[in-house]
Amino acid sequence: MAHDCHALNCGTPVPPRMHMCKPHWRMVPRRLQSALWAAYVPGQERRMSPSVEYLHAAAACVRSVAEQEGQPADQIDAECDLYLNWAEMLTEEADDGA
Repeated sequence: MAHDCHALNCGTPVPPRMHMCKPHWRMVPRRLQSALWAAYVPGQERRMSPSVEYLHAAAACVRSVAEQEGQPADQIDAECDLYLNWAEMLTEEADDGA
């Protein structure tokens, strides 16, 4: 399965379980790295089944790196909205099933 770094405009190939390439991952504050790994469930990348918590943490990581790199705010928001909209959809599905 092909997978690229999730940093905005990067495109460096990384293993599917990794969120970013090493240079970008090093830019992510430790507290955000910890939040992402705490929400990671092995195999979620194969099943395409991230949790709501993982999606929120992923968006925070992407935003942090993009802001440090000076990416345009509208591009940052658009990228992070992909994660947050997916999280919202999962939340709504869970609420409907309750």
